[in-house]
Amino acid sequence: SDTGAGLNELVLSSNFRLTRGGERLPQICLTLHLKLPTGKEEELYGSGSVDGGLALCFAKKIWKFYAYLDLQSTFFGSDEIAGIPMNQYQLSILSALEFPLTKRLSQVVQELFNTGAAVDYYEFSDPTNEITLGLKAEIIAQTLLEFGFIENLFTFDNSPDFGIHFGLSRRF
Repeated sequence: SDTGAGLNELVLSSNFRLTRGGERLPQICLTLHLKLPTGKEEELYGSGSVDGGLALCFAKKIWKFYAYLDLQSTFFGSDEIAGIPMNQYQLSILSALEFPLTKRLSQVVQELFNTGAAVDYYEFSDPTNEITLGLKAEIIAQTLLEFGFIENLFTFDNSPDFGIHFGLSRRF
């Protein structure tokens, strides 16, 4: 806890394709998330509860870009964190553009909007807006490595000043 580094909670997700998309229509997917309380709540690396989410995701190739829109609702198992009353649901909207640099490397820019997390608790009750600039690489077949820099927009006191995103995902 003195270093400010630690692991957060484990998130499992499953993606179901509803439509393949085509020349005019986007691909549409339904995603389910389940967060397990594996982080240390007392060190603020987790909520200490089982949480779930449901997202409707749209993807479409437009010229050389790929455009994405995710609409998500998250349901939290706990109504407080560290004594602060929290909303038990949160709505999120993610929009992104991906530009392929090579067959296995892409540049990504995305904006994430979340409704307020806390119930009547200063700026933490206000919505958050964050922008991410990053890279996505297929390091081996079906395995993606992501890296990005995150900066908050508009309201600066209710989310981290900046962040670093690292992701590793494997398609089975």
